[in-house]
Amino acid sequence: MLISVKKIAPALAAGNSVIVKPSELAPISVLELAEMAREAGIPPEVLTILPGGAEVAKTLVADPLVKKVDVTAGTATGKAIGSVVGHNLASFTAELGGKAPILVFQDADLESAVNGVMFSAFVASGQTCVSGTRLLVDEGIYDIFLDILLGRTKRLTDRIGNPTNPKSVMGPVISAKSLARIEGMCARITEGSGGIIVQGGKRMTGMSSLDGFDFSKGSFFPPTLVTHEDHKDELFQEEVFGPVVSIMKFVDEKHAIELANSSRYGLGAGIWTSDVARAHRVASKIEAGICWVNTHHRNDPSSPWGGMKESGIGRENGVEALESLIINTATVEETRENDNWFAEDGAERSSPYTDKMRFSVVYALSLVASSLAISVTSPKDGAIWNINGPNTVSWSSVSTDPTAFRIVLVDPTYKVQQELAANVPTSSGSVVVQPPSGGWPTGSKFQVNLMGTANDNPSGILAQSGSFTIGTPSSSLASTTSASLSVSQVIPTTLSGMSTSQAIAGNPATATGQPTGTSATDLNPTGTGNGAVGLFKVSTTLLGLVAVAHAFIL
Repeated sequence: MLISVKKIAPALAAGNSVIVKPSELAPISVLELAEMAREAGIPPEVLTILPGGAEVAKTLVADPLVKKVDVTAGTATGKAIGSVVGHNLASFTAELGGKAPILVFQDADLESAVNGVMFSAFVASGQTCVSGTRLLVDEGIYDIFLDILLGRTKRLTDRIGNPTNPKSVMGPVISAKSLARIEGMCARITEGSGGIIVQGGKRMTGMSSLDGFDFSKGSFFPPTLVTHEDHKDELFQEEVFGPVVSIMKFVDEKHAIELANSSRYGLGAGIWTSDVARAHRVASKIEAGICWVNTHHRNDPSSPWGGMKESGIGRENGVEALESLIINTATVEETRENDNWFAEDGAERSSPYTDKMRFSVVYALSLVASSLAISVTSPKDGAIWNINGPNTVSWSSVSTDPTAFRIVLVDPTYKVQQELAANVPTSSGSVVVQPPSGGWPTGSKFQVNLMGTANDNPSGILAQSGSFTIGTPSSSLASTTSASLSVSQVIPTTLSGMSTSQAIAGNPATATGQPTGTSATDLNPTGTGNGAVGLFKVSTTLLGLVAVAHAFIL
């Protein structure tokens, strides 16, 4: 039901009618959800549940009236559905198979890590797409970790019983077919497919030691541990979708990352360590859509959820899910009011192209004629940015329209992290920027931008510095008494109320000629200098001519 709710809620919120085909093996909870929705006032024709098997799914997704398909399935099924959806040029989101790596480093809290590994691997009998089924353990703690895990897994097996017994800690797998597949994959290990089964590996039979339940009455498979020497082993590579964990040791951080990424899947991953810097460093290099640190299976509804590689396409949850379900349209009223290209009696001619032409011409002229520069300096050892002390931001401008600027610190997505100064006059000047309490966060990437504050341009970027990384160590400025980063950037500011938060012209971060910083307490640029300014002037002139040509073509 959770999987269905993640798909249904944003689709309804975006104003769509929804048809849900639940798994033929687990339709009851979704049917109950539909009944609750009906009682809450959602019409049955808005939310429809359509149980059935593969033929129902194929017929449904092939219908040209269906404009968006969102599926959770195995990778093979997802590819087959995607090919049908693509034939109709409909939108497609898919959460598919997974083989989540769990990396346990030597500095991890052993008890917490063992608890986390067991939860990641055996919750829901290992039947989740992000189950932690590839366990990678630092060789320095491999033996002791495996010994603890093995003892806990054996005791877990003894606590399995009747699924209706609250004291039973794990239930059966979904079907007899699933049980046969899991048992077959484990059986091939003894036939030479690689690996050594150290716990479990065969279906459960006989009576439960917990409550006397007869395991032959269900599809029960025990928590299973398999050690490997070769990451190419079938069980290490292929999704089992059951309570089976493949285990390997790694020699160092690089080796751990290589093993984690040696899979065609990339949905989830987990890292266990007490080193925060290592956690961020390793997480950034793991090829997975979701990466947990010292936890697993956390699911924030506001956080995007989806995979990389063969684990899917698109994202569920968060704003991303909602935006993928919205189709923008122009209303009849807007068309009647605005579209009159052949206006008579002196009325102004207008059409969907009018605003584009006006914008292109003004934008082009602004790029050619205007100039606005920003520079950032720090008194500390000539560094570009002092993380704990004051910094100076200076600017100069020619023929710019706004009456005032505000200076902001933004992240790489241009999201404002902190306003450094407000109501700054547009004439040349400077402002001393004091750090927040505790300084700026080490390791973050930022830009310092001038933003317009005029009524017609409340948030458009007028000038931007090159990108900085806080805390990047370097000795290239050790003997320098001052340093600055200066990049010109212009965005038009008077377009009759039109939005002017447009794309940045040129890429100063790729230029050369500027030192890169001094110490681990500095915010340093990734490049730029006088070469960047010259590159900008050439680029903006060419872009201006292109924009003028584009305007007249329209």
